[in-house]
Amino acid sequence: MFDRQDLPAYLPVVGYRLLIAFAFLEFVLEPRTIARLQLPEPPLGLLMFVRLGLVIWLVPRFARIDTSMLGFRRWREWTKTERSYLVQVLAIAGIVLTLVLAPQWGQTLARHGWTSVVWAGLLPYFAFGFYQEVAYRGILQTELVRHWGGPLGILVSNTLYAFGPIHADYYALPPSTAVPLFLSVFSIGMLFALVFRRSRNLWIVALMHGTGNALIAVGMGNLAF
Repeated sequence: MFDRQDLPAYLPVVGYRLLIAFAFLEFVLEPRTIARLQLPEPPLGLLMFVRLGLVIWLVPRFARIDTSMLGFRRWREWTKTERSYLVQVLAIAGIVLTLVLAPQWGQTLARHGWTSVVWAGLLPYFAFGFYQEVAYRGILQTELVRHWGGPLGILVSNTLYAFGPIHADYYALPPSTAVPLFLSVFSIGMLFALVFRRSRNLWIVALMHGTGNALIAVGMGNLAF
């Protein structure tokens, strides 16, 4: 029910800059790459915030485009469908995840307390989920869809999202664990990709991803600091 939005119009050189920025963020400014280069490794939580800051602030300046071209549409430009969709999804997801993860959340809170959960769990993992949507949907999917069209552009960008650097740790897991994880990541990535392709509203998928990421990470007892 989303009103289809047109792809941004910009020169090819802008697209190349976007791809260079994406490659830097995902393949250079990445914990495993930093470790291999024997560089001082920043705390994981700090790196999450740094990557989000760079992708939002530096990338548009490097590529010389407005953030609206990445999908950051102003609230007044949202349709009623978009506003309703976001509110419903966040409300339902929040309730479902809270109910499912309530015991794990209780254990994490008892062990670390609310302050640590918020500052070392919810905020950095929300930032990381938000970052992933800006990088893989706002930057990579936008450019690949412009080059190759919707189906192929979405398929390639989401394949890189599911099987690329962000989820490289899954390769070290037993197949019985890794395969379901890869399939679930690919599936939810396709949902985000299709919602973004249809709406061209990066806020929707970024807020959805960030919220889910934060709730699940804390439920699993993961703190970034």
